[in-house]
Amino acid sequence: MTPPVAPAPASRPAPAALPPLIILGASVRALAQSAQLAGWGVYAADLFGDTDLRKAAVCAQRVGLPGDFDRYPDGLAAAANTFPAGPWCYSGALENYPDLIDCIAADRPLAGNAGAVVKRVRDPRELSSALREAGLLFPTTQFLPDTIPIDGSWVIKPTASAGGRGIQRWTKQTAATHQATDSHSRQSIPVWQEWIEGLSFSAAFLLSAGAAEIFCLSWQLVGLPWCHCQPHAYCGSINLSLADLPIFWRQQLDKVGALLAAHFGLIGLIGVDLVVDADGRLVVIEVNPRPTASMELGERSTGRSLAASHLSASGFCSPAPHAPLMPPTRGLQHWAKSILFSQQTCTITAGLLDRLLDMASQWPDADKAWPLLADLPEPDQLVPVGAPVLTIFACQPMAATALQTLILRSQRIDEVLAATR
Repeated sequence: MTPPVAPAPASRPAPAALPPLIILGASVRALAQSAQLAGWGVYAADLFGDTDLRKAAVCAQRVGLPGDFDRYPDGLAAAANTFPAGPWCYSGALENYPDLIDCIAADRPLAGNAGAVVKRVRDPRELSSALREAGLLFPTTQFLPDTIPIDGSWVIKPTASAGGRGIQRWTKQTAATHQATDSHSRQSIPVWQEWIEGLSFSAAFLLSAGAAEIFCLSWQLVGLPWCHCQPHAYCGSINLSLADLPIFWRQQLDKVGALLAAHFGLIGLIGVDLVVDADGRLVVIEVNPRPTASMELGERSTGRSLAASHLSASGFCSPAPHAPLMPPTRGLQHWAKSILFSQQTCTITAGLLDRLLDMASQWPDADKAWPLLADLPEPDQLVPVGAPVLTIFACQPMAATALQTLILRSQRIDEVLAATR
């Protein structure tokens, strides 16, 4: 039985006029902040309960410790039961639990994709078949390892995963470890997929009533050593200009969006992980049928509301559709973010948070409208090894410069953290 979830104190009083919106997921800060700006009274539950989430929410609940998934995802459903009546939406990685999505949706309106739709688009067989019929590319995928070479040219990946967690190159060592493990006792049965060498991207589509448009496109940062993450883990994004896309890529992306809307019936904001291979072809790797971590960069770049866009496409009008949103970034700029993971167990004190925020306020691209540090732990929170510490932002004229800025800022924060140990 899932232990009861104690409601966290409200981070701010809720004006009576604000209608409630419930947001659930592993990490919901970005979507919650966007929804607050769009006029919703946000009630949120995730694994972290970060400081900035609590500031954006009427009430925010933390359902477990970072890295501790014992109460995830059932703790989210328990938290939802303590929230007022109103619509709800989800972020990652609830797409791995379609039955739970339907269970929560039985009690309150869902702004997003129901379990049946999620199951279809997350099924590698159906996704591969649909993409190939449309003339689009998907990696060769197998469901047994018997004929797969163990030279690292393939990967083993969970069917229920998020953020690249659990992905490994299929080598002799990996195969031996897999054989020694009762993999079928786990919630997620693995698949094997041919490794596509190339650059990783994420495309965000806004889908509604069979129609599709590209919301934003970003270059994905994956497994970077300076983020201290696992080899295939998602650790950030750099927003790219849609106007700069080659025509062939834009045509391919338009076909992907049209397929997801028409064939699968997806609605709202959804993310598609892609790789551009050595021949310049777009290869679809995975579809995430909900708002993703990279989409807030599109909001920062354009001023277009992430939450209002998703909710509107899902059939829910935001309470203040004409309220001014955050201003878009002036000129040609690239918003970027990186997630810094903990190298060892550490405690984030209030004094350390103040020092980090003061340092960020002095960065040249500091902007009162858009903070440059986010996902800030609660004071005196223990962050275990391998868990995310915080998210770092940068805004620069060029994508390469934005990346270099993130690296330098990560190194500086590492130095501050090391000095406190």
